[in-house]
Amino acid sequence: MEDKVMIGETPTRKSLISFLLIVSVFGIVGAVCIYNVLRVYFLISFQYYMLMSILTFVIIILFLMPLASGSNERIVFDNKYMSYFHTKGYINQFKEVIRIILNRKEKPSIQVKINDLQKLDLSYLGYLGFRGHTAYRLKMTFFLKNGDSFYLLPLSYGQMEKGDYEKAFSLLENQNIEVVDKYGLRPYLNKNMYDFQEYISTLNMK
Repeated sequence: MEDKVMIGETPTRKSLISFLLIVSVFGIVGAVCIYNVLRVYFLISFQYYMLMSILTFVIIILFLMPLASGSNERIVFDNKYMSYFHTKGYINQFKEVIRIILNRKEKPSIQVKINDLQKLDLSYLGYLGFRGHTAYRLKMTFFLKNGDSFYLLPLSYGQMEKGDYEKAFSLLENQNIEVVDKYGLRPYLNKNMYDFQEYISTLNMK
């Protein structure tokens, strides 16, 4: 049995560097464009051309850099805690990039002791997707022993194929936490997003 399961991806220094290398290409293109425009249409010294080009490069990098962390959304299960991480907003994403670079410890948005969980209910939520088509997301509702509850809508792309959901459910069940699956979603969370979408579509046709 897995003693730690993560649904989602953790941004790393390596992934940040890869993203920044790609962003640098846009920065260079922008800098070259500014340089050529100033050189052709403005009679200013070469030093100003270079200064404005460098500033353009830096601005583009700073503007796009927060996208490197994305929403940083993930759920981590272990034998002690269920932890939910999610970075919202441009400023917080910028801070998250700095945190990753400095290798500082991350604080979860939600953290619940496994012993405080009573059950997990699996359902789904529909929303308007690409070209007006209805799409569906997995909804995980956590019920606590004190009567409180909350739900999460995890990002599912790539996680189903790796079997991460089933690993997480097994970890919870081994801690005597009930996993309620009244819609029969669980088998499709081990397949892929297409099968998941198709199955729920058939549910709504009945």
